[in-house]
Amino acid sequence: MRISLFFKLALVGSIATAQVINFDDVNLDSTGYWNGSDLSGIYVEEAFSFNNNYNAEYASWSGISISN
Repeated sequence: MRISLFFKLALVGSIATAQVINFDDVNLDSTGYWNGSDLSGIYVEEAFSFNNNYNAEYASWSGISISN
């Protein structure tokens, strides 16, 4: 009985709440997208960071990009 109660309490304590990131703070230029070509390497919103690796030689990227 004690073990069962312990696991139930542990389960309830481990349930996390979801947080929504909506990217409303992104200021896009006239192209309507951000792909990391500014070589910033990262986009940060609130307590979250999203990596971006832009390759200027091939005009390509990996990681996050943002568009409207």
